[in-house]
Amino acid sequence: MAVSYTKGFSADDIAEIEAVIDGMVDARFYAKEMDRNPSRPVFNVELEQMFRSSADIRAKIEQDLRRGVERFPESLDLHAFLSLNLREQGRYEEAVEHMRLLAEAHPEDADWQIAYATSYMGYGQPGVVHGEKGRTALLEAHEYARAQFHAIADRIYRMDLTEAQKFSLNQFSAAMDQPPRVKVVDARSPVVRTLDDAGANAVNKLREWIFGPDEPP
Repeated sequence: MAVSYTKGFSADDIAEIEAVIDGMVDARFYAKEMDRNPSRPVFNVELEQMFRSSADIRAKIEQDLRRGVERFPESLDLHAFLSLNLREQGRYEEAVEHMRLLAEAHPEDADWQIAYATSYMGYGQPGVVHGEKGRTALLEAHEYARAQFHAIADRIYRMDLTEAQKFSLNQFSAAMDQPPRVKVVDARSPVVRTLDDAGANAVNKLREWIFGPDEPP
């Protein structure tokens, strides 16, 4: 993956930054694949542990990114991916605050300001929405993030932007104005869903038989 912000970096620096990002992207994709359908049947303990380890993968990614930003504190790419990683862990306030401080440190640089604005993307959305209360909470979080984004964007639009920066900000603005997805659609057929549920139940029974009923989830 190409580094988008190259100001002040040598070719060797950029290669190192790209290596960190490439490793992070690969691990992030692996974690995403494990999250895609957590209800599908799990046929052995090793596979179940793999599915559970997605949180561990994100924690490892965070460590790698923190080492990266320590080595290259002016790499917007690494900071932006760190903010994304924190959001994927559900640490939304921390993700936004991280980029806010960086934006304050680069008040005249539109790229850093845009990165701060976009730290509100996906604010509060990951996770399963349960019932009407959950849906209401999700919509409230989305509206809060949308308002915060546009307040920052209004200020950025007054800066001397390049066409590429205008295009990026416009794209993010359009994305922020989309309503959040409030439920996951289960596309499995009723027969497959029944088989999957039966398989998952069988695995749970097997685990209880092997480890006992008091094993932590």
